[in-house]
Amino acid sequence: MKKICFFLAVALPMLLSAQRRAFPNAMGIRLGLGSGVTYQRFLTDRNVLEVMAYQRMGGVNLTLLNETHQRLFGMPGLKWHYGYGAHVWLFNQYSVLNENRLHQNSAAFGVDGIVGMTYYFKSIPIQVSVDWKPGANIKGSHYIEWDAGGISARYRF
Repeated sequence: MKKICFFLAVALPMLLSAQRRAFPNAMGIRLGLGSGVTYQRFLTDRNVLEVMAYQRMGGVNLTLLNETHQRLFGMPGLKWHYGYGAHVWLFNQYSVLNENRLHQNSAAFGVDGIVGMTYYFKSIPIQVSVDWKPGANIKGSHYIEWDAGGISARYRF
């Protein structure tokens, strides 16, 4: 039994580390003015695709971002990121946008930018980030979202 426990104590972290390299995904929660979920797919160490889904103003936002992650201040585990993408807002008739109540279900499409910082824990497969993500609708409701930011915690697998 001691040999099995010793083997698991030594092999499990190595397997998890190899799994993180083999399956570079991260999934977690996002808290801010719009709270929801976030999923990242690491294409390389620097290039990341991120999908966010969150609720705000009675509507649901789905955003796809292409991000670049780079080391910050030469500190291990700390990176800053920036990128761009697109979103779709789905509003119901009870949504409130620009202090106006919508009277029908509607959708809006737009563009987004993102800039932020991420810290990758070395000993556990967790990352935390803080970011600012402004967006503007270009079709549908004419709304600019300057105050969209968030704090995310993700599990890497």
